[in-house]
Amino acid sequence: MNGRAGIRVGVALVALVGSLGCARYRAAALDVARPLRPGATSAPSVGTFEAAVQYAVEHNPDLAALRAHAMAVNVDPPREPVEGSAGVDSDHRGELGISVDALSLLGLGTRPYEVALACARRNEATLAHHERARAVAGEIAEALVVERALGALAEPEYRVEVGAFVRAGLEAGSAETAAAATGEAWKAELAERVAERTSGRLALVRALGLPPGSEVRVATVPAAWPDVPEPSPAALVATRADIQRRIAAFETADRELRLAVRRQYPSLILEPGLAFDPVTLFGAVRLRLPTGTSGAVRAAEAAREAARAEVESAILDAQREAGEARARWTATDAALAAARKRVEAASALLASSRLRLEVASGSPVETVLAADAVVGAAAGLRAATLEEARARVRAARAAGWPRLPR
Repeated sequence: MNGRAGIRVGVALVALVGSLGCARYRAAALDVARPLRPGATSAPSVGTFEAAVQYAVEHNPDLAALRAHAMAVNVDPPREPVEGSAGVDSDHRGELGISVDALSLLGLGTRPYEVALACARRNEATLAHHERARAVAGEIAEALVVERALGALAEPEYRVEVGAFVRAGLEAGSAETAAAATGEAWKAELAERVAERTSGRLALVRALGLPPGSEVRVATVPAAWPDVPEPSPAALVATRADIQRRIAAFETADRELRLAVRRQYPSLILEPGLAFDPVTLFGAVRLRLPTGTSGAVRAAEAAREAARAEVESAILDAQREAGEARARWTATDAALAAARKRVEAASALLASSRLRLEVASGSPVETVLAADAVVGAAAGLRAATLEEARARVRAARAAGWPRLPR
């Protein structure tokens, strides 16, 4: 075999070996109209809060993207390349040669450290998914407590008929104007309740990964839900995915340091060769000595210390957030009790004023003002009820609730 033929054979072998491990491109077109289509026909009856969270984990596009990002971390990084060569020697004989890292073949190279680093990075990306999933669960819980709170609000009896007094000349026309203003104030309060209910439903279907027009049926949650656990450092570390993600980031930094340290070590390169002559073998051994890698090690050590400090900072932030959220929830609970007392007092004053008006000893204007106070108290009760419900959910979330389904 002449040298030119040997070169052609070598090139053909390299092309064949290189093509064996290649993955093919798979087309997947983007359908931008998909999230715009009405989802009412496929909307689920998710039942309970836990079922709604499970459905969101499976269908929310934010979480699907984070799962894909986690899978995009390659935990099987490329192995040390095998280099091939083909040519002719001075006697015009064809020859083939390869170059391979002997330590890598024995499992003593950098690959085990690269695999460990890739696994740490995937774990960090997975915990970013869990952190977002807990946030989605919180959004669902807030939507449900808003719906429950609004459903528990009643319409007060605020209407006062003063037209007869004005027509009889017993009261000025301003009393009728004030009564009409009270009616408009109640219409505004109804609009606020509708807006809050609409906002909650939109937040719910968005958390579930459904279009705004979807109809979703979820069981009403009970009063005083969810329970707010007493926060402790151990419970926060065990349940809060944001802290766990910081811990995973520390593990990633530690794996990067280990890899940087390993890359300081020399590599042994074997270069066996074969000439197109049955009796001729040749080869060489090379030693690869890395230089200037100590700076990378020092940088990786600093990055690990930064990650360690960020873990401590995350735990302290979580403890502060849990304490603040619990204190604010306690304050909203007191504000809600005060709002209920205000509604009771305003209703009692209106009833007393009506009674005096019936026995001709009261004032129509006084009764209108009492009715206006009832409407104002109802608006205050709505605001206090929603704030207490949301603050309860936030306090529970800050303390580590809920645990995600496995």
